[in-house]
Amino acid sequence: MVQHAPFLLGKFSDPFLAVMVGCLSYYVYEGKMGRPQGHHLHELIKKRWDARKQ
Repeated sequence: MVQHAPFLLGKFSDPFLAVMVGCLSYYVYEGKMGRPQGHHLHELIKKRWDARKQ
């Protein structure tokens, strides 16, 4: 019988925590790599969001 690993915070909050840590680590990576203007993650998401609203 397979024994499942225990949850860190909870069944639903663990995936949320993983996504938040992933986004935060990408922002730190972006800051170190020096992406060109207009190609940061938040700018690309904003462009896509604005395109969907229209």
